[in-house]
Amino acid sequence: MSLTATPSNDESESFVINETSRWFTGAEYLCQALASAGVTHVFGGHGGAVVPLVDAIVAHPSLTWVYCRCETNASQAAAAHAKLNRTLGCCVATSGPGAAHLLSGLIDADQDRVPLLCLTGMKALGNTRHSDFQDIDQSSIFRMAGLCLSETVSDIDQLLPLARNAFTAAVAANRCAHLAIPINVQCEVIEARTHFCLGTAFQSRLCTPASDLQIEALATALRTEILSKRHVLIACGYRAAGVGALVEQIAELLHAPILTSFDGKGAVNEHHPLAYGVVGVYGNAGTPASVDLLEHCDTVVGVCVNDWTELITDKSGLQVRKFIQIDERLVAGDGMRFSPSSVFSCGYLEESLHRVVEALKKRLLRSREKHLTARVSTIGALPNISTTLEPESAKDVWSELKKYSYVKPTGTPSTFLDGKGYTDSQDISSQMHCHPAVFFKIMSGLLDKNSIICADIGDNSLFMASALAAKRGQRYLTSEHLGIMGYSLNAGLAASLSSGGKTSVDGNGDKVVKTLVVAGDGGIQMSINELATMRDHGASNVLVVVIVNSRLGRVQNESWGPGLNADGCHIGSPSFVDLFNAYGYPNGMVLSTCDNEVIAATIEKGWQSAGKHGCCVIEVHQDPLTHPIMHKVPQRQSLSKKPWGEDISHGSLFPSLNVNNWKCNKPQIEQWLKSLKEVTTSDSFWLDKGDIFSISPSEVIQTMFQSLSVTPGETPLHFFNNSEASKAFDLEFKATVLNALPAKVLLEEVVGKGTSNSHPLKMQFLVCPPNFNFKLHSHPNLELIIPLIGGLWEKYLSGATLHPSLLARKSPLSVPDEEDKLYIPPSGREIAEVKESLNALLAVKVASLGSKGKFIDRSFEEGQVLYNEVGSIHQSYTKDQGSLLLVLWSGIHADLDCDCCTGIAGNENLFLPS
Repeated sequence: MSLTATPSNDESESFVINETSRWFTGAEYLCQALASAGVTHVFGGHGGAVVPLVDAIVAHPSLTWVYCRCETNASQAAAAHAKLNRTLGCCVATSGPGAAHLLSGLIDADQDRVPLLCLTGMKALGNTRHSDFQDIDQSSIFRMAGLCLSETVSDIDQLLPLARNAFTAAVAANRCAHLAIPINVQCEVIEARTHFCLGTAFQSRLCTPASDLQIEALATALRTEILSKRHVLIACGYRAAGVGALVEQIAELLHAPILTSFDGKGAVNEHHPLAYGVVGVYGNAGTPASVDLLEHCDTVVGVCVNDWTELITDKSGLQVRKFIQIDERLVAGDGMRFSPSSVFSCGYLEESLHRVVEALKKRLLRSREKHLTARVSTIGALPNISTTLEPESAKDVWSELKKYSYVKPTGTPSTFLDGKGYTDSQDISSQMHCHPAVFFKIMSGLLDKNSIICADIGDNSLFMASALAAKRGQRYLTSEHLGIMGYSLNAGLAASLSSGGKTSVDGNGDKVVKTLVVAGDGGIQMSINELATMRDHGASNVLVVVIVNSRLGRVQNESWGPGLNADGCHIGSPSFVDLFNAYGYPNGMVLSTCDNEVIAATIEKGWQSAGKHGCCVIEVHQDPLTHPIMHKVPQRQSLSKKPWGEDISHGSLFPSLNVNNWKCNKPQIEQWLKSLKEVTTSDSFWLDKGDIFSISPSEVIQTMFQSLSVTPGETPLHFFNNSEASKAFDLEFKATVLNALPAKVLLEEVVGKGTSNSHPLKMQFLVCPPNFNFKLHSHPNLELIIPLIGGLWEKYLSGATLHPSLLARKSPLSVPDEEDKLYIPPSGREIAEVKESLNALLAVKVASLGSKGKFIDRSFEEGQVLYNEVGSIHQSYTKDQGSLLLVLWSGIHADLDCDCCTGIAGNENLFLPS
């Protein structure tokens, strides 16, 4: 529809308003939507079910159709293109096998949090479900694979709303969405707006700069970590590209080491003294530095991190470290699975982080005189950490870091890597093989800061992750989570075609961007047919490095378990030089030496040929008996998986609270604890409103603490150091509740009813004198215990509990008149009666606990968190210091006679009742 208006000042002149809507075919409408959403290249395979769609793509002036030789490669290239350019990617395939081939790239994009839209063709709906040829239920298959949205467009009238839903799901959540579109829907016409609006979806990127309050909150949180002398680590994901300089400034202010994800290499300069390379390679820490750092880290500051699992959890997936989340957006299922101590989410991240740096400088300067001793290097403060983590310069970091990273169990001694360092030519002088670590070290010096590096999976990428030191500004493309063999060449195709992969401007003017593709001789053969696609589209300046060892190195070299040999890994390979030449890329070269000068000259010739012909290959012939080590963090095992023959190590499964928040009056409290002769309790705060998240825990604690009369006749002590410490505790305590309590119990009982197993819950201080032993008891309700001053020890019965129904409260709670209360808190007499009733019941019902399980020793230090489920059995005790315990409980222990444990291992170590 066109509208014409005649202005009043000159009736001979008209202003034509461009059409706001027109008639589209379904295929044309999708192309218009793609262009409006920022898509520039559409990767895919062809076939009868997508002819109208591909015709429309080719005809659209803003879209480039990239026909790939296999749809598997198309989806991976589309995901890599989207990751590189931080825009929506798109791939297309026909029905049947074409759609099925897409799956690996779609899942890769979804798991790596890359916005990708997949469009697949179908037969006309009237020909589906009864005609077998290339007829599969695409949306069901993709939905079951885990995509965030997968729908079939059954009618042209569904196209607009379903397209809106799919585009929004992909853009707003950085996920992969899919639409299956029958060919008849592609051809039908519909009236629609010429501009496809995704304003709401893009608004979810939080395109608003951080407020002053957000800036101050983050600066305060970071400063608190340092003043508390906690070991802080900074981690960066691939979306941190562009803010690396600011991350380095924050690291310098915090004296915190930096790790990046594999695809986040290049976000920071790895020659920086505080940059320690990659964390997270094939689901493991990957490098020795990341192992050392993670073993001693207390808090992780994550900048645009997609996957927190490797950084903050133990082997069981439980959060064991604090983390501070900095991101442009929060995506459900990523960091939101865990409990951050602080969240900073905003748009214009570079501008916002610049303000954070300035605020942090002012705060640290303000407290410099007072806290000078607290501002020590995190690295230097790490206990028992290897000396390799004490850098004096960037060069020392990298030489020390890689010194013990590679082994050669057998074979030619001339290529063995010992403690003298892998870069010394006298140590690696083989004329038969080229060591990949040597090659990548030399290559790193010949790459520009705007280069794009495409990594595959296998030993080749593990060598590269450690030995190729990234410059800030470089971009790394890899299949971070799915680990797809053959990915790197598809990523190289995407990089060579992308707007960011052609030329860039530096101080010397325009410069062609170098694209480095690295793969093993197994992986490259899975996508090498895309060399023809690169040739079709005039790829420029792509250097492909193939590490040849005639085997699937990572599969064969990994330790899979006793009796497993990883046989069947030997592979044959063609001459890659000849093969590239057949595709039209001449002048390939073979390297089989560790001579530094020869390697450097070969690399230079390779880039010259890539610049002239578009692409060139270098075959690096590696000693097959030399391989990199996959470094792994020896994480603690979960309670449920611990063998009976081993004691559980002390410590909590949950993040500890920062004990420095209440250290101001600790000496007086410790002296008071030592003077006690019996257990003392504070006033209670009942959860009769189910308000555990709406209260200020620090205010509740201060009120309860004053009721203890620690200093009678004197001015009451403040438990927390200051208001900032109180706020920090509030955040940590609420995070602890979210981490420790099962979700169903938390929602349905604690918050919903203010109870547990029908018993009313309260917060209270339980103060235990030195060397005090509780009776053996079971918990009729959940119990959350945090030793704030002094530790707590217990003999815990692992492997057996009492049934909750036996311990449930038998009499109902009184109903209050106030609408905002859930129950009337019980009196002390009522609590005593319930306790007496339970003890009498257990004396009759539980004459013996049988012989299952074992009593094990557990200890909890100040600030650590102990969660006891309903029915758990243990005996708690203190030592010489006594203990000030913050507890969430009902005030009731159901006592047991030690004689009922006669048949249980470890019962002889129980204390008799005091």
